[in-house]
Amino acid sequence: MASKLDKDILSAARSGDFTLIFSSVPSPEILSELGYLTGRYNNLTALERLFTLGLTTPPESENNPIFHGALESESIPIFQALLNNGFNLNNHWSESLGDGLVVAAMRGNIPLARFLLENGQDPNNGSSSGDREAIIWAMVGDFPSLEFIKLMLRYGFKTQGTGAAIAAAELGNLEALKLFVEADRDLDLEEKIIWHAVGD
Repeated sequence: MASKLDKDILSAARSGDFTLIFSSVPSPEILSELGYLTGRYNNLTALERLFTLGLTTPPESENNPIFHGALESESIPIFQALLNNGFNLNNHWSESLGDGLVVAAMRGNIPLARFLLENGQDPNNGSSSGDREAIIWAMVGDFPSLEFIKLMLRYGFKTQGTGAAIAAAELGNLEALKLFVEADRDLDLEEKIIWHAVGD
């Protein structure tokens, strides 16, 4: 059963009214939990207020709750708030979700992918989810997207050594394979990089 504090934190994250939580200087743990929840519930005003109250993000992290909240919401304004407060998109990773580009590929969120790439996310510095990087999810996930692949290539994705061309060939995705070959005329189609099919 959730404690009263847990209920108060959830209520504060949704409403943006932190008076029940902060009787004095807020603890880093409570700020972090509120940062996660305000991101998850896409409460931009509350998240921005938390930053004025002392919420910070580390220079790099694995499984940071504030980053998780942004990933779960897929909210461009939430990601923008993180960027406005010094967040580097290339230095954070989620063990369960990967990075922002992976989430965008898995969920077919092209506007989020475009925003992340426009704001410095390196398409070649990806983190994976379930052993699949974003480019693979764009072919084997629930929302296959040539538009996503084109976007990644436009922002400098390098196919060589990723297994993406092999995945496209094995899946019979000739359109994706053509995009990879056109982007890199020296692409070695004999590369032996392992990619993981759905269910692997």
